[in-house]
Amino acid sequence: MRVNWSARIETTETIVEGPVVDLSSTSVRIRAASRRPVEIPVGTTATLTLAFPAPADRFEVLSLSASVARSALDGIALTFAELPDPAGRWVKTRLLSVEARRRAPRARVALPVQIRIGNAAPVEAETMDVSAFGARVRTTLPLKSGDRLELRLPLETDKPPLKLPALVWEASGDEAVLVFANLPERDFNRLGDYVVGRLATPGTA
Repeated sequence: MRVNWSARIETTETIVEGPVVDLSSTSVRIRAASRRPVEIPVGTTATLTLAFPAPADRFEVLSLSASVARSALDGIALTFAELPDPAGRWVKTRLLSVEARRRAPRARVALPVQIRIGNAAPVEAETMDVSAFGARVRTTLPLKSGDRLELRLPLETDKPPLKLPALVWEASGDEAVLVFANLPERDFNRLGDYVVGRLATPGTA
């Protein structure tokens, strides 16, 4: 699972800092911030420190013992027994959410939408597919993983567009995958009903 966390690896010989690029409840992969190659022997015991999100837009710091499973130019992978709470609970909840999103019905549909970041003016974009959990969009905005935004999504011509808080899950070129965050039940159900209706239309599955 991709997360927007910071990490620090400390051994008796070296210290490596960088962003987390993949995480599970028993392993982590980190991209070294330094441009110099970092080589840590496989099996080395290290102290892994993670800064993970907490309520009220804060970050909590967690340290645990880990073992180096892989060390290469593209990053370092470590394993550990299991993430303790609250980080472990945070990860498990989101892993289940990721699996639910992957299984969710998704309709291939091009809808004109608007993306708004902070107080900036909305920018026109277009959906490539939509589910009740998220959307893939094509946009001229230089989005990056972890960006928070509002997606204005028109579903019916006789109703105002949905204003959906979202997080950029991944972005490449002019495409981005958005995950909706903390949707009210009425908006979630409205999206789900829309997707089911579109899937009944040939060419949108």
